[in-house]
Amino acid sequence: MAHSKKYDVIIIGGGPAGSTAATLLAKNGHSVLVLEKAKFPRDHVGESLLPFCYSLFEQLGILDHMKKTYVRKPGVRFLDSDGNYSTTWCFGHVLHGPDSLSFHVPRGVFDQMLLENSRKHGAMVEEEGDGVAREHEGSRLVDPETVLDAGPPEPERQEGRGEEQEPEDGSAAARRRSHVRRPPSPGLKILTTHVPLRFVIAVSSSSG
Repeated sequence: MAHSKKYDVIIIGGGPAGSTAATLLAKNGHSVLVLEKAKFPRDHVGESLLPFCYSLFEQLGILDHMKKTYVRKPGVRFLDSDGNYSTTWCFGHVLHGPDSLSFHVPRGVFDQMLLENSRKHGAMVEEEGDGVAREHEGSRLVDPETVLDAGPPEPERQEGRGEEQEPEDGSAAARRRSHVRRPPSPGLKILTTHVPLRFVIAVSSSSG
């Protein structure tokens, strides 16, 4: 797909981190493009959510839908590798409001819901995409002010390659992952979500 619009932020990856960032940035008036290499829904692991997410779901405007749709979870139990020892943590022992019940979600459905929610709030989403900024007949298709790399951490990307890889800093990883085939524009900001998501949102929102 050829893009002629200049976006405030381009987000690489449409999983929960990318779609959440897209929704909050769009709600704050930024123009956002999300590039996702897969077609949603897609299989993924990580179905058990923590109470920390409760207020974030309120911000995203999806909390009521989640209460009607997904199984509520009052706690978590950890087992050792042999299953001989376990410890149980009840959220209600330390949380006394509605967030004491978290959620258990099927990730394919949940991730697609988050991505569609970003569309609903004005983000442009391209699935099965292959790049962020490319040269086409000498002109740039996309010229963002900020690139937010919302893909998996570098060790996870390199797993299974059969050879050791030199570690990259955040900017190098974002450039490689996004197939940027030219030097970044002067002033281009490349961020990653390999730090707590709310910190990244704050940086992105203030940079556009």
